[in-house]
Amino acid sequence: MDPVTSLPISLDVDVACSGMRSLFALAMIGIVFAFLRVKDEWKRWVLMAFVPVVAILGNFVRMLMLYGGSVVWGTKIAIGENHEMSAFHMLAGLMVFVVALILMSGLVAIFEGGWKKFVTRRKTVVRTVESV
Repeated sequence: MDPVTSLPISLDVDVACSGMRSLFALAMIGIVFAFLRVKDEWKRWVLMAFVPVVAILGNFVRMLMLYGGSVVWGTKIAIGENHEMSAFHMLAGLMVFVVALILMSGLVAIFEGGWKKFVTRRKTVVRTVESV
């Protein structure tokens, strides 16, 4: 229920917010990201194959933010009114790209063995503390 109007919350996806624009933008970011951060060609292709998944997850986080903001502050503040986006709606749209960059960085870390380095470094710190 909308805390302001006490009406049920209804989130409609407008054509402009369908995720296709963010998918195209994320594809371009993914290409640049892959060429700047990944050395092996096959890893670049795998990273690019994950771009649609990353876009879907980013848009999922966006929808959760918009729904949560609607529940807490009402749809006028979270979504906007009269076909104009609110500041919160704009922030939720930017979160798509934040989530995407975090996920792509995580994939690159897995590709480059960064995850293995993190886990072994953590075990070394734990063993050092246990031996004291």
